Order: sequence, then structure tokens, then C-alpha cells
Amino acid sequence: MSSSKTKLRAINDLIKKQKFDEAAEEAKQFLEKESKNYQGHIFLAFAQDKRNDLEEAERVYLAATSLRPGDAQAWQGLVKYEKVGTKKLGPYQHAVVNLARIFHEADELYKSQDVVDKYLDYVRVHGDKVQYADALWIQLPESPLYPLLEGRFPPPGQTYDRVAGILEEFEKKRINTLIGERRTRLGAKLSEVTLEVKREVYGQSKLEGIYRQLINWTRDDDIRRQYEEKLIHHCYERMLVQPPGEAKDQERQKVLGLANDMVVINHPYKLAWEIAINWQDKQEIKDFNVELLRGYCNFFPDTDLYKIITAFLTSTLSPFPEPEPENGRKSSIAKASDDSEDDDEGGVPTFVVPLTHEERLSMLVEGVSTLDSIFGYRLAGQLFVHFGEYESTVEFMRKAQDLLKKEQAALGCEFKNTRDSYLLSLGTALVYFQSPRHHAEAKALFEKVLDHDGTSTFALIGVGLIYEEEEEYDQAIDFFGRALERDPLNVRVKSESAWVKALKKEWEQAKAELQECLGILEDNPSKDLLADTQYRLGVCIWNLEPSQQERKRRKGDSAYSYWLSALNNNLNHAPSYTSLGIFYADYAKDKKRARRCFQKALEISPSEVVAAERLARSFAKDGDWDRVELVAQRIVDSGKVKPLQAQRGKALAGHLQLLVLQS
Repeated sequence: MSSSKTKLRAINDLIKKQKFDEAAEEAKQFLEKESKNYQGHIFLAFAQDKRNDLEEAERVYLAATSLRPGDAQAWQGLVKYEKVGTKKLGPYQHAVVNLARIFHEADELYKSQDVVDKYLDYVRVHGDKVQYADALWIQLPESPLYPLLEGRFPPPGQTYDRVAGILEEFEKKRINTLIGERRTRLGAKLSEVTLEVKREVYGQSKLEGIYRQLINWTRDDDIRRQYEEKLIHHCYERMLVQPPGEAKDQERQKVLGLANDMVVINHPYKLAWEIAINWQDKQEIKDFNVELLRGYCNFFPDTDLYKIITAFLTSTLSPFPEPEPENGRKSSIAKASDDSEDDDEGGVPTFVVPLTHEERLSMLVEGVSTLDSIFGYRLAGQLFVHFGEYESTVEFMRKAQDLLKKEQAALGCEFKNTRDSYLLSLGTALVYFQSPRHHAEAKALFEKVLDHDGTSTFALIGVGLIYEEEEEYDQAIDFFGRALERDPLNVRVKSESAWVKALKKEWEQAKAELQECLGILEDNPSKDLLADTQYRLGVCIWNLEPSQQERKRRKGDSAYSYWLSALNNNLNHAPSYTSLGIFYADYAKDKKRARRCFQKALEISPSEVVAAERLARSFAKDGDWDRVELVAQRIVDSGKVKPLQAQRGKALAGHLQLLVLQS
């Protein structure tokens, strides 16, 4: 033992005299005999360090740490990694963690913090930004030093914020750099290169974890919300570039969960709200949460989707009840508009709420022109059909199908119900637009839906409507009969089947069936279907009572009373205005009121050819040929008929143009 101490003193003397070569040689010889001697390792490592043999010094210091892990000397030697530059920042950090822990156990807190600060300063000055972000880990809660020096470290939220900023800038630059490099390859496509690069960078990204930790640790609610937005945006972008498969499905569910969490707390981040709305694929619109739709409109009144949702919710097509009053006025977009107050910074968005059919249609057209929402197109298609704007329906449903294909590829979702909704709206419009030119295509669309949903009400009605428009009434009745066998409780199909019998002039049978439907519909929230049924029942009664005295009746079970009831349930029911116009013109002898009814019918639906003809004749008698021409052009533009084409007695537009020529 005394011999070992003597040799160690001799080696120490050589070191003091700066004879490092001799000291190293003596230390090696000593360790050959006493390989477990801790002090011998320290002397050898120190001498090698002074000889600038840094790799050998590191090896020996590490060997010493395994002999005495809790001793500071070896770790103090290792923190000299800064001599080798930034090549070994990882081992440097490991040494700092161990040395700081040892100082803390010795109750030397200043030294413990100092060794950490020196390490961070070194990396900040000599390393790059990403290396500095990695170095800052030592101050974060997942570091073993955090519980020891928590009071001496910056708040975790502040450190995570610095790390996030560094990594965001790095990833953005790396994506741009790699795209710039790889797009010059032979045959490279920019879209494919971008996808490849983003998939690579996002796959290696640490930002999601950083964002989540920052959200948990920050004390500032504004910063928390800011990083919740960044988290969902980052996860969304990463999901988009994932190839189809289980991983993409998991990422999509994660993004949807984050979006729904934001919606629940009413945080106005548009991406989250649009994900929460657009990624749903409910079978029917009534299955959506109307409060979600109203909440979106309250937060984002300047968007295209706001216009579409607002037009829908304020129309008779909406299946949702009116919102409850709040503080003496309606709390949602259905009623609120002009009473919003300006804030201190110059005002808030104005809620524009359509009050008339024309305003609603105008808002719809404005919103759909630059729309990029698959849910918005779903509403738009139903609204255009409802308004009788069949050409617009065809145009925008074809655009909607293109958008849906892109979304299906990007999200890895089928969106079966959304696709069916597009097909049904498009098919219904094609039944009436330039009829019967597109009937084959319309029928194919309906059958595509029926292939996987044999009880689809609107697809069943759609095929029947084609037969109805082609005046193949027996086939229409047969088809509706088969539809009722599949779905005997479907009152909409029952009503349509009865109407076809009315078109066959089987008035008594049609009346009985429509009255049966009316009894069912009295407790049904579908005001549109109720209005249709009341109008049709009125038509049956009108034809069953051909005498002038009977048709003049306004009270009791009369055609007039049913048409008025139809308008009470749907103020924009165009056929009822046409029928009332005929009543006033031919039986009540009220030409002024008749003209107003015909005008209203044509304003609501350009497909009301009878109203158009009556109105044109009225203008022609007054010599108002400009208005005659306007009426004719409106009918031609509707696509319902073609100019100067006599087909199935519906060539009104051509007839009206002839009236103009006769002037």
C-alpha cells in the first residue's frame, strides 16, 4: 500500500513539474499493476490531456467514472470536452449532468448551476441553433437536473418556447433547401418532391412533443392557445403527407381529437373548426350538431362557409329548430346582425343575415364561388335544388366532386355520405335541367347510390322523378311502389307516388293518398314536405271541382285554402303562388293580385313556366314588351325549356319570344 502511495506521489510530482510525457508513462506502468486504482486513472488522464491526446484522456476519465461514479474529479476532467469543439456535445452534456448532480449532493448549488451555465454558454457560442436547442434540454423537466435546480432554472414554458422557435425555423429552412436541391433531379416533379421532403422532415420532427410540453408548462393562457394552434397545424401538415395506411388513420384521428378539443372550449381557430365540421360524414344534415355550425358562424362571419351555412340555416330547408332567445334577442346567426357594437380597436365583423329568398340566394352564390369546404358544397347543392337553380347545381356539384376527390386522397377518408349527397343533388338537377337531355346520367347517379343504400329516400324519388318528367307515369308508380315496399313508412315517397297518380288524372285516388300523408305530416318538422303535400292536395281538389262556383270557394276543404296553407308552411313555395295566381286571374277577377302571385312564383323559381306565360301575356296586353322579353329570357336561362323548341308542350320560352316578335 505504501508502495502505491509512493508511486502516485512520484507521478504527481512529474505532473507538477509539467513533465507530462514521463508522468503518462509512469501512470500507465502503475495501472498495469493496479488497474482498479482510481487516482492512477486521474493522473494518467490528466497527463494525456496535457499532451493533447484528448481521445486517450477521455477513455481513461470514463474508466475512472466507472470506478467512482460519485466522485467529481473524473467528471471535471470530462467537462473539458469543449477542447474538441462541437463534435462531442452529447458526451459533454452527459458529463455536465453527472457533475452537477455530484455538486448538488455536496450542497454546492452554485457550482452545480455554474457547470450547467458554462455548458449552455459554450454551445450557444460555438454550436449551431439546433445544437443549442438540444443543449437546452438540460434545463427542462425531463432532465434529471430539473428537480435539483428547478429554482435556479428559467420557467420551463420559457425554455420550451425558445426550443420551439429554433426548431420551427430549422425545419422550415430544411424543407425549402431540400426541395430546392431535389427538384433539379432529372424527371422530378415539384409536387412529388415536396411530398417526399415534408414526409422526411416531419417524420424526424420533435416539435409535437415540444408543443405538448409547452402547453402543459406555460403559465400564460395566450401562449398556451397559440401553441395549441401550432400543435394542431403541425399534426395536420404531417398527416397530409403520410402515405395511406394505419399510421395516417391514427394521425387523422389525433388531429380530429385536437380540433374537437378546441371547439369544446370555443377557441376561435378556423382550421380546428373547419376540421370539426368538414371531417364529419353524417348520413343526413339533421345529424350534425347545429350548435357547432352556429358557433362557426359566430366566430368566422367573413368566410365563404359562413355564407353557405347562414343561407341554409335561415331557409325552410333547415331541419333544425330556431335557437332559444338570449338576453331579449336571438343568440345565433339566425336573428342577430346589426346590433353588434364596435370594439375599442375599430370594430368587429358584421353579421350579414339574409331575410328574403333573394338575399339568401345571393349569399349562396357569393359564398360558393370560391368555396373550398366539402360540407359547404353539400349544403349548397341542396339549397340550389331547393331554389330550382338547376344549372348552378350542375356546375357546382361537378366542382364539389373534384374537391372531394382531393380531400379523399389527402385525408385517406371515403366520405361516402358526402359523396352520395353530391350525387343526389347533381342527379336531381339533371332531371330538370334541359329535360330530358340528361335523364340517362341522372338515373345512373341515383342507381350508384342505390347500389349500396337501397333505401335512400332521395335516390328512390330521383329515379321516380325521371319517369315522372318523361310522363312515363305507370313506370313511375311502379317504381315508387317498389320503393315503398323497401321503406313503407317513408312519407316523402308516399307523397310523390300519390302525385304521380294525380298527374295521371287519377284525382280521387291521389286525393285519398295525399290526405293520408297529410295526417302523418302534421306532426312532422319537415315544413317543405308538408307544403308540397298541401299544394298537391289542392290541385286534386281543383280538378275534382271543375265548376266555377266550386273553384271560387275559399273556405272549408277547398283548393284555395290548401294553397294558402302551403304558403304558411313555406313562404317560398313557387307552385302555390302560380296556382293562386290562376285563382285570382280566372275566378276572383283580381288581376293585380294575380300578377303579384305570378311575379313571386317566377322570382322564386324560373321553372314556373305557367306563371311565366301568364305574366308575359299580362305584360303583352299592356304593351310592355321589354318585360315580356325579360320573362322569356329568364325561362330560357333556367334550362327548363329551350327557345323555339316544341317538346312535350313545354316550349313556353319560344312562345314568349314569338310574342315579342309579333310586337
